[in-house]
Amino acid sequence: MNDFDKIKDDAVPSNGLSNDIIIRSSDKVDFVIQRKLLSEASPILRDMLRMSQPPPYSAEPQDEIVGSPPVLALPEDGATISALLQFHTHGLDKDGPTLSKVRSILEAARRYRMYGVVAAFRPRLVELGKLRTDALSAFAIACSLGLDEEAETLAPLAYELRGRYVPELGDMSAGVYYRLNHYDPR
Repeated sequence: MNDFDKIKDDAVPSNGLSNDIIIRSSDKVDFVIQRKLLSEASPILRDMLRMSQPPPYSAEPQDEIVGSPPVLALPEDGATISALLQFHTHGLDKDGPTLSKVRSILEAARRYRMYGVVAAFRPRLVELGKLRTDALSAFAIACSLGLDEEAETLAPLAYELRGRYVPELGDMSAGVYYRLNHYDPR
């Protein structure tokens, strides 16, 4: 069985209830979970489950096995979906994800209106940004996601790295970059 065929039905505890839906990630990792859990986690996912027609990211009919739960395919990768589901059942991982994974988690959490996840991962973004090498990336991520408080906290650290290039700058407006370059750190 290769990585694209694996099914993670241990990603979320079943609490004795039957798992009745499969969430499929963009990298073909399946999470067999309860609709109820998904509905509690996100109003957007709840509404997607209520729709009578398949949602826009649903799996092709040939991807489903007769007799298995329906498949809801999402555009996020397996690690991001796993982090969202794990947070909903177990809280924030104390080791915490990397900066790029925090970005993916925050983007997905905002997309699905999982505000508890956003609130929990905002401090992790700042924590990672306080590592001098990641300050500019974390600042750009905060700006691109509209996390103003975090961007303000990270601005002095990012200012020290101005003039350097990080890929995350491509998601930030020119106006924000201009203001960063003219920031007065006093």
